[in-house]
Amino acid sequence: MKILASITEELLDILLTTKALKFGSFTLKDGSNSEYYLDLRVIPSYPSAFKKTIAMLTNALYDLKIGAIAGIMSAGIPYATGIALELELPLLQIRKKSKDYGLSKLIEGEWEKGWRIVVIDDVITTGSSKEPAIEALRELGLIPFRIQVLIDRTEKKSAPLVRGVPVHALARIQDLFSYGLEHDKFNQSIIPLVKQALERMES
Repeated sequence: MKILASITEELLDILLTTKALKFGSFTLKDGSNSEYYLDLRVIPSYPSAFKKTIAMLTNALYDLKIGAIAGIMSAGIPYATGIALELELPLLQIRKKSKDYGLSKLIEGEWEKGWRIVVIDDVITTGSSKEPAIEALRELGLIPFRIQVLIDRTEKKSAPLVRGVPVHALARIQDLFSYGLEHDKFNQSIIPLVKQALERMES
């Protein structure tokens, strides 16, 4: 698969084209306020953008020894499915909590103990939502060795860790904003919000 020349440029164009990147005043899951919101669940509704996104994610995982791809429900499942198909690997689906009916599984799929697992989700903010998935995999004798997301919005300079598992992102939110300002990717009306967000990140 062709490696894209500029992941930052391609990903920002996808976010803007699909309107997955929104600006305004938003309350995040942890209760904090933000000038922007990432609605990455909309990207699969745009086949061309979704295909490009899967290509970027897949390229990031080539040459790794992987037993299976595990997607966190629900946002991570479409991306995990696309990657698993491209790499011809088994797909696991990780629920937020186990069902109270049927087989009461927390993780759906078939696996073997000792498999090395890449965990897929759309974005990382604090990392807390990834912790149950990591622990659930370990309890089954699986080895989560990498968390792959589209965007890191933790606003940290170094890659975050979740229960000792490194998080890899296609891009950091700071880099996307900086690139967009430098190359006039944003409408004039939202530039003040972009600059405000960057100033807060750098303070």
